[in-house]
Amino acid sequence: MPIISVFFGIVVRMFYKEHDPPAADMAFLPLVVRAEHRGGFRIHLVFNDAMEATVDFERWLQGVVFEPLKEPRYFSRFFVEGGTVGLAERC
Repeated sequence: MPIISVFFGIVVRMFYKEHDPPAADMAFLPLVVRAEHRGGFRIHLVFNDAMEATVDFERWLQGVVFEPLKEPRYFSRFFVEGGTVGLAERC
């Protein structure tokens, strides 16, 4: 089954045989093709549909599980994989 997204170590998969037909809004899911650190907790994202945006992730870094990511040097080690941004250690 295809992977839709990997974010904060969570893998989202589409069980397409259980969703016939797939929802219209799932017809095109933009993928991240490039990401650049813009200081602090901001990442500039470039998607495969040519759209670009800078996102400040600070507001989502709440709770004990995200404590390591609150260190800017650790946060800046993000990576692009599977069309999304990974913010944790690769396994």
